Amino acid sequence: MREAATNICNRPPQEADRYTVHVVARRRARSAQNIARDQAFWRQYELRVKELLEALGDSASVAHNKHIVGRISGIPRQVDVLLNGDMAKQPIRVAVEVKYKTRPIDIEVIDGFVGKLLDMGVERGVIYSKSGFTDGAVGRAMNQANPGIGLEYFDPVFVMDDTMSYLLVSTGTAQPRRSRVRVPSLTGPVVGTYDEFLQGDGFLFRNMGAA
Repeated sequence: MREAATNICNRPPQEADRYTVHVVARRRARSAQNIARDQAFWRQYELRVKELLEALGDSASVAHNKHIVGRISGIPRQVDVLLNGDMAKQPIRVAVEVKYKTRPIDIEVIDGFVGKLLDMGVERGVIYSKSGFTDGAVGRAMNQANPGIGLEYFDPVFVMDDTMSYLLVSTGTAQPRRSRVRVPSLTGPVVGTYDEFLQGDGFLFRNMGAA
């Protein structure tokens, strides 16, 4: 910032004005790009929760920012979303948490999520991440049986629809490109649908954004 200010001071008035306009335009374009990415991520999140709710049957219900007193801890525990429904004529609850972080989710987050679900008595849990997961986090979730844990990564650049892409282009930024987050090694049964995950057929892992 100091260097930019120095550069402006050292430029002729007309050139300094053009430089200032360029800097402001670039910042506005970057801001518009960030807004578009945010909107794309949260839109995809809403679609996923809707899909999960539909997999739980016609009588399923959803509660946001749900608090439940832990069976073990005796204190209120919070999840972003709690869904109640039926699978194979048995009641089932699914907790959902969103991690909008700049770095991949690590194993400590999975450990904490598993502990929370055990305390709440919830049978399944799904974590949605903006930045993917470390190998350790994937391995921990993949080998967790009860409660079962599902992981989903969707890069907001990759999942942008045509409207979002147009917004980036119209503001002078580049077309969104597919993320280069690597897919970790997966062993054992891996499923890609909520029905399979809820029935206990395998580990749910969906990675929209890997090369």
